[in-house]
Amino acid sequence: MKRALLLCALLLSTPACDKAKEAVAGNTGPISADWTEAYQMNVEGLDEAEASFHMVGSNRDGKDPLVMNAYFNNFPPGTEVIVGETKKKVSDSGYLSMEIDMRAFLGKLPVDKANKEIDLGMDIEIRVPEREPLETKLPAQKVAGDLAAAFARVRDRPVKFEGEPEPSGKAKSLVAVEADTGFSDFTVMGPAEKVWDIDLVGVYEKSKSARTKECGGYKKIKGKVTVEMIDYKVALYDRRTGERQAEHRVLAKEECPMFITYDKETKKASKYADEKDVHRWLREQLQGEGKKDDAEESGAEKNAEGKKNEG
Repeated sequence: MKRALLLCALLLSTPACDKAKEAVAGNTGPISADWTEAYQMNVEGLDEAEASFHMVGSNRDGKDPLVMNAYFNNFPPGTEVIVGETKKKVSDSGYLSMEIDMRAFLGKLPVDKANKEIDLGMDIEIRVPEREPLETKLPAQKVAGDLAAAFARVRDRPVKFEGEPEPSGKAKSLVAVEADTGFSDFTVMGPAEKVWDIDLVGVYEKSKSARTKECGGYKKIKGKVTVEMIDYKVALYDRRTGERQAEHRVLAKEECPMFITYDKETKKASKYADEKDVHRWLREQLQGEGKKDDAEESGAEKNAEGKKNEG
C-alpha cells in the first residue's frame, strides 16, 4: 500500500492516483458486498468500488466458452482478489481483469438443473489493505448457453472438465446441441446425473438443399410461394476425445406448411427439418440401433398440400 502511494506521490496527479488516495484516507470501516444483479457487485464501504462477472458464452472471437471474465474497478492499490482458486492483485490504478477457468465448477453440475439458474459454489474474497476481508459467493448463474456453446466446440477439440471421473464401459449418455448455438439450451439423453457423465455430443446445423415445393391456397397471398427445404446435418462425437463417430442428414419434409412466412418480393419461404427427427436419430445411435453412415433420412416424403391458412 505504501509503495503504491509513494508511486502516486512521485508522479503528477492523475485521476487514478487521486481515487487511490481517497480510498485509503476516507474509508476505515467494514466493507460488504451489494449484489445489484447476479453478475454485478458494488462494495459498500469503498466509494465507487465494483466488480462484474461474465461468462464468455457462444463461440465469438474463438474464445473458450468455459471461461468467466471478472472485472474489478476502483479498488485501493494492493487489494488482493481471490475468485475460486484464482488469486491476483489490482493494479496501482485500482483495476483488475481476471479469467477464471470454469471446468471445475461446471462439470459437476446436476444435469436436471443445468438449464436453470444454478449455484456454482464459487467463493469470492477481497482483501483490502488495513480492512477486514470481504467474503461472499457468486449468485446463481445461467450457464446453459455457455455449456451448449462448449459442447458445440467438440467439432474442433475435446470437451473436458476438471476432476471428472474416468469413463466406464459403453457410452450411456448423449447431449444434443445446435451448432453455433449462442445462448440456447441443450437436450440430454440417457442416465447422466452430472454434466461430466455425458459421453457423446450430437451437433446439428441447418443446411440448404436444392429441393423446393410450390405451395398455394393461402389467404391474402396471390399465386404460389416457392418453399425451399432446409435440412439438418448431424454429426456424433465422443466428448472426451473429439472423435467423430457418425454423421447423418435429416431432411425437411417436402410438404406445404399450414402457416407461412415469406419474402413478398421473391415469393420464397423456407421449411426446416424437425428437431424431433434429429433427436430420434441420435437416440438410435445411443442405443446402437442406427446406421453410422451419411444416408439421408427416409421420411422426406412428398405430402399433399392439405389445409391452408392465411399467411
